[in-house]
Amino acid sequence: MNRRIFQWLFVFSAACSALWAFYLIVVHHQAVAETLVPGALCGAEGGCHTVLASPEYSEVFGVAVSAPAVPFYLFLAGLGLATLMGRFDPRRLAGLVLLLAVPSVGFSVWLLFHMLVTIGEVCRYCIVMDCFTFLTMGLGLLIHPESPMGAARDFTAHLKRFLRPSPELSLFLVVPLGTLVVHFVGPQPIEKPGDDVPVEVVFAPEVAPETDPKAVKQPSAASLEPKTKRLVLTDKVHDLRYDDTVPFRGPDDAEVTLVLFEDFQCPFCKKLTANVEALMARRDDVRVGFMHFPMHSGCNANEMKRDLHQSACGASAAAVCAQEQGKF
Repeated sequence: MNRRIFQWLFVFSAACSALWAFYLIVVHHQAVAETLVPGALCGAEGGCHTVLASPEYSEVFGVAVSAPAVPFYLFLAGLGLATLMGRFDPRRLAGLVLLLAVPSVGFSVWLLFHMLVTIGEVCRYCIVMDCFTFLTMGLGLLIHPESPMGAARDFTAHLKRFLRPSPELSLFLVVPLGTLVVHFVGPQPIEKPGDDVPVEVVFAPEVAPETDPKAVKQPSAASLEPKTKRLVLTDKVHDLRYDDTVPFRGPDDAEVTLVLFEDFQCPFCKKLTANVEALMARRDDVRVGFMHFPMHSGCNANEMKRDLHQSACGASAAAVCAQEQGKF
């Protein structure tokens, strides 16, 4: 096949890699702010939120791990265009890609390992980025006039170019500076709205079974937006049995008792905490109890068909230990 076709494909793949890396920054901020909307790549039960919001593997010193990939792949796309215009030797470009393939693919494999083994979730956004990385590096090696083996034979010559001033050496300046530009000028973190706004509770009569469903007013799309703080409760009452192992806050003779079923790793439970604290600050006739409901089959096998929060069981166990010491 004509090597020029591989050059065009390389430029296109590198450009797409840069664009996807930039988009990953956007979805990373959405995941951290808990505003990531399920889409074609990750459904409601996908692991994109957990992986992209992971503080250990999604950021380095507050910078999204995909940020350096933007200037990195733009640099390669620029060299690819220079090669197409006859201003850069395709042998040198293939050699540069060979040198960069080891750390690039190695970093992708390292992140993939922690995603599958450490976190235990699959982020399809990240899988797409890995595919772009493998594709770009593979096409870069095919640019060499003598096939990828030719690039391997010239490995020593390619390595020596990094020891003297050359266009390849500018990569070490372009990537750090480009990362800073992308971090400060590109997509910014999303502020979580309304975490400290108390819930407005409205009691509505329960609809009788024989009521015509068409006569019931359906909620509008606007009322279902995440900004909604209204919680509608029916007047139906159930008895809840609990023993002395359930911790409570508030007076024993409180008129209202709330029992929360929560998971320490659940982002929605975290948002509810501010509302409960605000309620107890305003009312002295409310008592709140806490029931553990970790969303992991390791300690909740009867209720959980799919593991959602890997650290939930351990967090609940630690909380029970703290309760036994009077420090819950």
